[in-house]
Amino acid sequence: MKRKSRKKKMLIKYMQQNNNLLFTLSIVSLFLISCGNNTSEGNTSENNSSNETQKTECIGDQNCISDVRNNFTNTNKTILNESYEGEGIFKITALDPQRGVTFNATVKTDCNCTVLDVQISDID
Repeated sequence: MKRKSRKKKMLIKYMQQNNNLLFTLSIVSLFLISCGNNTSEGNTSENNSSNETQKTECIGDQNCISDVRNNFTNTNKTILNESYEGEGIFKITALDPQRGVTFNATVKTDCNCTVLDVQISDID
């Protein structure tokens, strides 16, 4: 009997870990899809010639918070806390009301306020 109980506990733990991974991947995917809808278009003749230079030198600032907020609300997440860390990086604590889960996100933006990267972590 103890073996079945141990196997059952191991299976439950494995499923919980996979659910956390699936949850994280789904949040990042939805967030990045939402970010794709907010890209801004500029003067394309000038931007095409210096696109590579801008990508390496272009860093967002605290004025990008409205775009970051929009991306969270577009994915039905509620921001509980936010801060600008510098270098285009925002730290966000948010709630997924559908799952009742709170999580941390680190969001990196460029000078056009386009989201470049999102890192999701559980709150311990």
